[in-house]
Amino acid sequence: MRVSHHPDSNGRAALRTGVGLYVVFACIFAVGTPPLSGPDEGAHAVYIRLLATELRFPEMGPPAAYSETTTATHQVQHPPGYYLLCAPLYRLLYSLNVSPWLALRMLSVLIGAGAVVVIWRIGQRLFPEASVAAALSASAGMIPMFQYMTAMINNIGLAILFLALAAHRLAVILSGRDDRRQWVLLGLVLGLASLTNLMGLAMCLIALTFLASRFRALGARETLLRAAAIVGGPTILAGWWFAHNYVVYGSLTPMFEGEPAAPISLLLLLVTQPLAVLSSAGIVLNNGVVQMWSLTWLMRETGSPLPVTVLIYLVPYIGGGLFVAGLVRARRAGDPRLWHWALLSVLMLLLVYGGVLRQVWYVDAQVSEFVGRYFVALLPFVLPVAAWGLEAAKPRWVTPAAWLAGLLGFLVAANAAHAAYVLWFFHRA
Repeated sequence: MRVSHHPDSNGRAALRTGVGLYVVFACIFAVGTPPLSGPDEGAHAVYIRLLATELRFPEMGPPAAYSETTTATHQVQHPPGYYLLCAPLYRLLYSLNVSPWLALRMLSVLIGAGAVVVIWRIGQRLFPEASVAAALSASAGMIPMFQYMTAMINNIGLAILFLALAAHRLAVILSGRDDRRQWVLLGLVLGLASLTNLMGLAMCLIALTFLASRFRALGARETLLRAAAIVGGPTILAGWWFAHNYVVYGSLTPMFEGEPAAPISLLLLLVTQPLAVLSSAGIVLNNGVVQMWSLTWLMRETGSPLPVTVLIYLVPYIGGGLFVAGLVRARRAGDPRLWHWALLSVLMLLLVYGGVLRQVWYVDAQVSEFVGRYFVALLPFVLPVAAWGLEAAKPRWVTPAAWLAGLLGFLVAANAAHAAYVLWFFHRA
């Protein structure tokens, strides 16, 4: 990848490379993985089929294999945004007697490519003078778990896209364009995010927290107007779904038996059963970090050579170290934009981490084995911070072009090996 001395040129070259390689590897997963064998893919397919053919939501039910007669799925706990988007395509292909599954996967790949572009734009906005960090923000598409999950039939890709769009609005506001129009746009994107995945509500809390930090500069009236935009978007676009659930299920979201409605319940457990909760927390954190990079649950089933295992675990922890390095660098830089972004990234990480812990504790303990698919939604926040840390790690005697080319070579080789392993696993089985 050629890197010029102009920061924007570096960024655009990295974007073209990142999106192109993402599409190649994601399509390999989409075509090479057997139909409906991705994580909960059958359950997501039930949701799409019922909306497309019967114009109704599924019933709440336990996880089950896909069939043409299934009418219940645990994925009804998710808002319907992604499924409403897929339903017309499913209905068209169904009417033509064509299997819809590959086409729906390709739609997911297209959505994932959009997310890569938006995350790159966040990096461009945050690091206008740091060509390496801005270029590295295009590397979301080179993370195997991101490729795999956004090549399957599920709502995570669309959720990441809307979370990234909301994060980009915050980055725009941080760069100085703090007018009402930006907050209205932010509210609309938050509404779409909340209609797609409950992580959209976590993003609303992030936006409100950020707004509260600007209260003294804005004053009470402007703060209230912006808060109304943040709350108004999700209320208008997604409020009807929560109202529907309350009428049908007696709660704002369909819930599993024994699942408490109050998020505070996990904090109470931390007091009454601290060792059990901390043990679960450690497992979730380790698997979340490692699986943001790799599909380790497949490799545990077959075993892998020690050097491969070491690499699989070492790379994501190096990435976590770069995130911490980025936090430290942002604090020392004296730039309030970067420090605000770093703090918002940590808060988003804690909210998603807490949500996953709650699901592990109350819904399904086995979720702890596959948590990387949830943590990958953090990329719009944590990847720019890690890129900032990775730029600082560049030795002074290495040129930016050589640094980026070396990283690109490593990522391509690692992705190719990972894709080959995953395809071998499925076709061996």
